[in-house]
Amino acid sequence: MAEETRWLDDQEQRLWRIIREFLWHFPSAMDRQLMRDSKMQSGEYSVLATLSESSSKQLRPADVARELDWDRSRLSHLLRRMENKG
Repeated sequence: MAEETRWLDDQEQRLWRIIREFLWHFPSAMDRQLMRDSKMQSGEYSVLATLSESSSKQLRPADVARELDWDRSRLSHLLRRMENKG
């Protein structure tokens, strides 16, 4: 016999909506703030943060891509854009 679906109670529903709104709106708010403060996108910041956290301050692109869990092609395109921006 199939179990009945347990729906969220009122408190769980309110919490779900708060979490959902945060997850939907926070990334774009963070990107706007980064762009306003540093003229940098979050991906660019992530690359620079990964490099700054490395003990050698040097990483191969493949290592950065692995650290960020990105495809190497994504990182290559971003690095090219960053280089063009100076």
